[in-house]
Amino acid sequence: MDSSRDFPSPLTAGVAAVLTGLALAVSGRASDHLVPAVEWAFNLGAPWLIAAFALGAFVAERRTAAVAGAAALAFGVATYYAIFTLIEGLPPSYAIAVGTAWSLAGGLAGAAFGWAGAACRSRLSVRRVVAAGVLSGALMGEAILFFSLWDSPLARHILLAELAAGALLPLVLGRGARARALGLGVGALFAALTVVAEATVLLTALSPPLANVAVGQEATEDAITTTLSGTMTLPAAWDGYGDAALLQAIGGTPFGAQLTASGATPADAVTAESAALMVMPGASPKSSSEMATPPPFCALSP
Repeated sequence: MDSSRDFPSPLTAGVAAVLTGLALAVSGRASDHLVPAVEWAFNLGAPWLIAAFALGAFVAERRTAAVAGAAALAFGVATYYAIFTLIEGLPPSYAIAVGTAWSLAGGLAGAAFGWAGAACRSRLSVRRVVAAGVLSGALMGEAILFFSLWDSPLARHILLAELAAGALLPLVLGRGARARALGLGVGALFAALTVVAEATVLLTALSPPLANVAVGQEATEDAITTTLSGTMTLPAAWDGYGDAALLQAIGGTPFGAQLTASGATPADAVTAESAALMVMPGASPKSSSEMATPPPFCALSP
């Protein structure tokens, strides 16, 4: 810790955390009603991670910055879901269940990036470029992952901007060729970890039918192997096609009368298909893997 510096007081850090979380929550909700570019941008984690990083850089003292970052993102997520529930007229139980889960995730991310933001203020060059590499990798990894999922030209331009920003961070904040190379190396490593982490979160959000989802990646000198594991199931039978809010809104199972009349059950009527896209230098994309084992369902494509 750089003890010679004057850091903001804990009270100032706390107020900054609350204001940051409030700004994120309001901006995130308002983005749905603004120009498409802003709406696409707030569909990413980047604004939240950058905010926690910037807050940490402001607080400067690393432990306090980690606490402030965690508080900001946890409070921001909880406030976002409170606003969402109020505007959409959903039951409070929805905000409590979903908001609590994502607030915990936001708190962990906020702590990490708050700490990184403070470390970026360090006088130690290595610590500074490693911290920059963490944010760099998060931005690049997210852009790479979503580029395979989003088809909108505007959305892809935003992802390219995020990718460029991530790649430039170590170059701007590093001092000297060695420091910049180290920052880019950390960024590349963290980008791979971000792809795995965000893919896991995205797939877990589909539960049901996907449960206990985990994405792993193992690199050797000859190959990079990515694995996907999990359980595909519909524990609530046909009700698994909708959440509690939908079932309450329509008063029962989606297409319940038709399904009852047909006598169909998920076990004998649902199949699942997964596809993997591989692109090698000089080769055409090839897809593979198809399974039709009931009762799971879902089509996965990159």
